[in-house]
Amino acid sequence: MKRSGIARLPLRALLLVAFAPLLASRLPAQPPNDDCANAIPLFDGVNAGFTNVGATVTAGLGFFVCSNGPNPDVWFTYTASCTGSVTFSTCPAAGGLSSLDSAISTYSGVCGSLTLLGCNDNACATSPELTVNCVSAGQTLLVRVGGFQGDIGTFDLAVTCNPPPPAPPNDDCAGALLVIDGLNLGLSSPGATPSAGPPFSCAPGGADVWFTYTASCTGVASFSLCPPATSSFNALLSVYTGACGGLAEVGCSDDVCGNAPRVSAPASAGAVLLVRVGGAGACPLTGTFDLLVSCAAPPPNDDCLGATPVVDGLNPGLDNTNATEGTVAAACGLSGSPGYADVWFAYTATCAGVVTADTCDATGAPTLADTILSAYDGCGGTELACNDNAVTVCSPRSSLSFSATGGATYLLRVAGASAASSGTFNLTIACAPDAAALDDYGDAPVGTPVARHTNAGQERLGTGVSTEGGPRTPAWFGDAFDDGLISVSNLFPTSTTAQIVVRAVNPAGTQTDFCRLWVRRTGLSLGWATFGDALPSQSASVGAAPVNFTFGPFALSAAAAPSPAVRVRLSRDAAGVQSPTSTGAFGEVEDFVVPGSGGLNVAALAPSTVSDASDAPPPYPPAGIRNVLNERLGAAVDGEGNTPVGYPQTGTGAWDDDGADDDGILRLDGLSPGASVSVRVLATNPSGSTLDAARAWFDWNGDGDWDDPGEATPEEVGLVPVGATGRVFTLGPLAVPAASVDPVPTRIKLCRTSAGGGLLEGGQLAAGASASFGEIEDYLLHLEQGVGCNTATGLAPAAWADDPPRVGLPFTWRLAGLVPGAPVFFLADSSVLGGIDLVAFGLPVPPATCFLYVLPTNVFALVGVGDPNGNFSLTIPVPPIPIFAGAVVYVQGFQIAPPLSVIATNYLALTVLPN
Repeated sequence: MKRSGIARLPLRALLLVAFAPLLASRLPAQPPNDDCANAIPLFDGVNAGFTNVGATVTAGLGFFVCSNGPNPDVWFTYTASCTGSVTFSTCPAAGGLSSLDSAISTYSGVCGSLTLLGCNDNACATSPELTVNCVSAGQTLLVRVGGFQGDIGTFDLAVTCNPPPPAPPNDDCAGALLVIDGLNLGLSSPGATPSAGPPFSCAPGGADVWFTYTASCTGVASFSLCPPATSSFNALLSVYTGACGGLAEVGCSDDVCGNAPRVSAPASAGAVLLVRVGGAGACPLTGTFDLLVSCAAPPPNDDCLGATPVVDGLNPGLDNTNATEGTVAAACGLSGSPGYADVWFAYTATCAGVVTADTCDATGAPTLADTILSAYDGCGGTELACNDNAVTVCSPRSSLSFSATGGATYLLRVAGASAASSGTFNLTIACAPDAAALDDYGDAPVGTPVARHTNAGQERLGTGVSTEGGPRTPAWFGDAFDDGLISVSNLFPTSTTAQIVVRAVNPAGTQTDFCRLWVRRTGLSLGWATFGDALPSQSASVGAAPVNFTFGPFALSAAAAPSPAVRVRLSRDAAGVQSPTSTGAFGEVEDFVVPGSGGLNVAALAPSTVSDASDAPPPYPPAGIRNVLNERLGAAVDGEGNTPVGYPQTGTGAWDDDGADDDGILRLDGLSPGASVSVRVLATNPSGSTLDAARAWFDWNGDGDWDDPGEATPEEVGLVPVGATGRVFTLGPLAVPAASVDPVPTRIKLCRTSAGGGLLEGGQLAAGASASFGEIEDYLLHLEQGVGCNTATGLAPAAWADDPPRVGLPFTWRLAGLVPGAPVFFLADSSVLGGIDLVAFGLPVPPATCFLYVLPTNVFALVGVGDPNGNFSLTIPVPPIPIFAGAVVYVQGFQIAPPLSVIATNYLALTVLPN
């Protein structure tokens, strides 16, 4: 139904209508320190009598990172009276007081260019307390206090400057304290200063203390802050040989077990090692800790050249105790980690075929429960296979397979998966002879069952078949001819009518072939149950003309993945398709993660209770991320215990269910018909550093999927790990069709790569695939329209809104590509904008080259300046009046930079949606 009148109501009028009742009620005056520029000075001691009654929310800064907004806030400035740390508190125990539920943030820098130092909410009940470390005397800090979800009231703020204690006696190398074998308790570093010697090689750090150790053995000396030792701060640990002033580092460690380090180093009896413990990061903290020291001879197979021979069958009673850490990367270890305390074994193949090795056997009650197992073709050679957790076999132990040549010797390495992983284990080995040279294997990652077809090359799934000499490197649908799957329908959790169609052909003749398909129909783990996930076997005469096998209708449980793992097998041998792990004569096996086809799913994303889900409504394919505590798009991510496709809302209301944490987009360029769009997204990982990949999809024709040609950007895999400081991925360019819809349904995904321990390699970056770590953000992004210009240098700036505005909620409008520091204006209108040549304003712009869209109903207000990176964002409240739904508002950015250079963006049409 078309709305009359309100659809053309100007934004200025909307705002006046919304705020008129408030103005009539004579709101309290704003506090004098309502904004950063008017911050009130604080002094040591109790600063009393403050209020945020009448305060506004600081524009452009966003909500407190530790507290839900909006937060009506007030500002203070504090000049440090000491060098050390400063504590700001509204807790009664510190002398503070608060009548509101509040949060506190501190910043360095100046207004308009602030750097967040810390944020706290609810340190004591509903009152915050925050300590800022690494403060220098005379340094100025800015302090912001705001109310939780709009709460207001009065408060007192206690300020304490805490100088560090005197330096400990072992503050430098010359004063190193003696440590001995065993647990050295009650050590501490408060007051420590950074050493003048070499920096920690494994991570930035400082505030260190020193110890000396005389080796009690010839072998390996180990130094650890891991349990049973304890540490009250994020520590680094380095070990050196030599004398003070001439040190040679032999090991450095950070975050081996949580925030605690562990280093093992070669030692000779009576030799002296120097040990250094410091705080991690640019602002290194200090505290108390224990240091666990041990010395033992390593086993003879501690390195590859000393590998112990092993044979087919059970090799019992093996041990990695006192082994050192190797340096050869293991592809299945987290971020390529080789594991811990690794030992080596030599195996001579007893057949030409497939060798299987595992640490699963429990004979003798082995004590090394979590292993990493890898195989190599020689010392310093190529890794043939690697497995960490054999999920469907004996997790967290390991199982792997590789293709072998009879009589050739291969190296097997067993490592612990964590710093505390050492003990006894068993190694079981078997060699299955090849029946023919041309074999095909499934492509699912190591840890899923291995399927094999001998004499591959005749009948096949799809148009072709790739042959291999052994199991493939983990890469879902990694073969060039994984092309047998031709259609999918109704594939989503709780569906009872799912259907998958596959195609087979035999260009070499005609055979009666058998086909079977396994779908992971319950749960999210890799692998398939032999019977529970199998669909009934089918047979047909397969020849040069393609034959289709239709599987279904079948049901998926509510606990199934939105994009399940699928294995398809074709063989002329009926026994070859009875199990997902068997060997079949002739034929092919293909493994996929099949993008779901949409549908409601409110099932929990087990096993994690902190999960992320796509927000696009049906028929867009659902996808879930099982753990969002690690890497994410932007700086924030929320957790959902469900996979909402149409949940909690449907239609346009489902978009942006995640609200303010859909913050991954840094810049969007070229989103206009006929242009090439690129999107820059920020990835961060506050819990560590991992290798990740990103991708974006644009549904140009609005048909409810991202499967059409030209709708997906290439995958970008980060060669630089994503960590706490963040990494920017540039996705695109991608051609924008001349007839593109507006707004454009857009999906952006960040996923950990399989080499970094994630779920998938190729499949996870399908639009409808689920993954283990990362985030999904769905947007409705408007096309840029009109004529943008830039009479300075470079491209015209880009403008976009994160999502459409909604009645009663704020929405954020962003600009990028501006001149830093130059004033930015915001223009909005409720009717289609027309262009007025800027030359009419007397500006030095050539006629007909640059347009500013100005009508009498424009709101025209100075709203800020471009930040040092040329970016600007403005959060605009939409009045909580239901009849405003459907109104169309046009927004545009405009900047005049010295010397009178005109910078204008294309305009955006934003339709106000109901809440």
